[in-house]
Amino acid sequence: MLPSFMTREVTRRRYPLVSDHGNQVRDYQAAPDVAVFYGCVQPGSGTEDVVNRNGAEIVKTVWAQPDSDVQDDDVVVLPDGDFRVNGVPERWDTGVLDHVVVHLSRWQG
Repeated sequence: MLPSFMTREVTRRRYPLVSDHGNQVRDYQAAPDVAVFYGCVQPGSGTEDVVNRNGAEIVKTVWAQPDSDVQDDDVVVLPDGDFRVNGVPERWDTGVLDHVVVHLSRWQG
């Protein structure tokens, strides 16, 4: 059973890998593999583009169930836009409330 705060359905997109001059990169034009996991989405503090003053980073954190299939180059779909997973998801094995912390970000403007 999920903890009471991990009830929000979250969709992740994983785009296929293609070879680009010997490097494996995601093809964001191709159809992605789509999966759902459950968690709690919380706002975070982002940064502002102080040089051009026309952009800002929007940051969120997802506290997800321990078996969530999320990787560092996935895209997470939220009501306020698509967010890139920022860094490797952190797995917390506490023995009492195991979970995965997923940091998200996107630029606006």
